[in-house]
Amino acid sequence: MLVRFAALAAILAIAIPAAAQTPQSTTYDKSQDTRLDQLEKQLADLAARVGTTEGKVTDIDRRIASLTSSIEALTDVTKDIDSRLKTLDEKMNTLTTRSNTELTTMQKQLGDIARKDGDSYVPNISAAMSTSDKFRQEMETVVNRSLKPAGALLLVNKTPDAKWVYVNKSPYFVRPGERIQLNVNVGTVTTQLPGEEMQTWSITAPTYQLSLDMIPTPAAGAVAAPVYTAGRYISPAVLDGVAGMPTYPVSDVIYGY
Repeated sequence: MLVRFAALAAILAIAIPAAAQTPQSTTYDKSQDTRLDQLEKQLADLAARVGTTEGKVTDIDRRIASLTSSIEALTDVTKDIDSRLKTLDEKMNTLTTRSNTELTTMQKQLGDIARKDGDSYVPNISAAMSTSDKFRQEMETVVNRSLKPAGALLLVNKTPDAKWVYVNKSPYFVRPGERIQLNVNVGTVTTQLPGEEMQTWSITAPTYQLSLDMIPTPAAGAVAAPVYTAGRYISPAVLDGVAGMPTYPVSDVIYGY
C-alpha cells in the first residue's frame, strides 16, 4: 500500500503543477478531458501493477518465512547430529583407550609366559616359575597329578636254570623261560642276583615300564654277550590285560646273568 500511495503522489505531483502552469482558458477545452481520461487510465494501470507487485511481494515474504523455518529446523537437526557425533567420538576414544590398555596387558602377559623359539613361541615355564610362587605351586600340583606313582618291571628268564632275583632287596623266584611282572614305585629300581653286584635302573614317564632279560652266561673263552641292546622295543604279551597296568611299549634291555 505504501508503494501505491507513493506512486500516486508522484504522478499527481507531476500532473498538478503542469495543470497549474497552464493558463486559464476562457473557453472550454475538450483536450483536457482527453488528457484527464488518459491520466485516469494510467493511474488505474499503475494501481493494478502495484497490486500485482504487492501480491508477488507477499508470496515472496511467505516463501522466505517458510525457507527461514526450514533453515531453523535444519540448524536444530545439525546441532543434534553434532551432539551425537561428539558423544560417539567420546565413546570411540574410550573404547580405543580400553582396547590399547588391554592389548598392552596381554602383550606383557604373553611376554611373561612365552619366549620366541625360531618362528614360533614356546611357554617360558622356567621364568614363570622363578617369578611366581603361585604358578610354581600350581605346576608342582599338576606334575604330581600327572605322574604315576607306580610302574611295572618285567623279569624274563631266558636261561635253562631257575633264578632268584632281588628287586629293591626283595627276593623273587623266576623259573626257566618264565616272565613275571612286578609292580614297583616310579623312580630308581635295584636288581641283584646272588653273588653278583647290585644293578640300578630307572622307571619313569612316559612308559612307566622296564623289561629285563636274564640270558645264559657265555662259556669260558667265548665272546661275551652284550649287556644292553638298543633300538628294539616290544610289548610283551604278559603285560596285556594286567589289572591296573596299561600296556606301553617296553624297552627290551638285556640283563646278563
